[in-house]
Amino acid sequence: MRLVTPSWLGLAGALSLFSLSLESHPSEARREIRARFSAPPQCGDKAVLAERFEGRVPQLAMRFTSDAPVKFTLEVSGEIVRARLLILLEEGGELSRTIETDDCEAAVEAIAFVAAVALDPGAVEPLQLRTQDRLLPEVAVPAKRKRGPKGEQPKKAAEPPRGRFWALGLYGRAELGSGPRFLWGGGGSLENSPDGSGFWAPGARLVIGSALRGGFEEKSGTARFQLTTVGVDLCPSQFQRRRFRMQLCGTLEGGVLLADGRDTFEPVRSSRPWFGMGPSISSEVMLAGPVGLSYRGAAIFPAIRDSFRFQETIFHEVAQVTVELNAGLSVRF
Repeated sequence: MRLVTPSWLGLAGALSLFSLSLESHPSEARREIRARFSAPPQCGDKAVLAERFEGRVPQLAMRFTSDAPVKFTLEVSGEIVRARLLILLEEGGELSRTIETDDCEAAVEAIAFVAAVALDPGAVEPLQLRTQDRLLPEVAVPAKRKRGPKGEQPKKAAEPPRGRFWALGLYGRAELGSGPRFLWGGGGSLENSPDGSGFWAPGARLVIGSALRGGFEEKSGTARFQLTTVGVDLCPSQFQRRRFRMQLCGTLEGGVLLADGRDTFEPVRSSRPWFGMGPSISSEVMLAGPVGLSYRGAAIFPAIRDSFRFQETIFHEVAQVTVELNAGLSVRF
């Protein structure tokens, strides 16, 4: 038998109190986390979620309510289960994490782990959750527009200026009206236009082309026609999408119409001035990068309508309206 002295008795009591404090400390320090759980029927269990969460963070106890700063959502899309965690923070922001798995059980396990890491109170800077009186409503309420002094409406932000681009084109041409039938040829163009749509989106295009054709046979000889023009398209409006663009324009052009008579008693070569104007339309379909297909059509009203004849027989007169059709490639730079 051993005598228990007061000193031993005091030490035993201190150890007992210390052990009791260790046992009671976790329950006293355990903090409640209010959460909301939403999932399709038979996909996920909030009780299992709370068990997995509290097993990793024993200092926290999860309680499910209809209005909470922590929200778990499970969604099923085909063979994919998507688990989302949304945490509303005290300073007004939010933290969101999403995980995709193959089944509901794995989704609950994964999102519980993510929540435990995010809400760990032992972190260097633990998250401060939003209080109940500062939770976001389920339906967002648009904020009222603030008025300036004396009821002035707030000024609208200025739209950023549109960019512009240059485009170089190479095309084939078909022209009808200056000769008895279609003349064939080609040419090029240089354009400067805005990069965007608008009723007022002015652009301009310089168009140079030439078309010719021979073998127009008559009783008194054979004729050959060639039309060479330099024109300017002025385009006030433009419609544009990601790969398609269309412009409405007005065209002014001048040039030379050359008529050459052959196989006749008095061969004559005539060079006549050409001037006209009229509406035109152009479009562009982008292929790859800066390269696109460009199309252009114009209806030109000639200011000078010459007639051509062999001896006393007139076999051709320039039409009241001539038509130009261009098609080719364009490159932006």
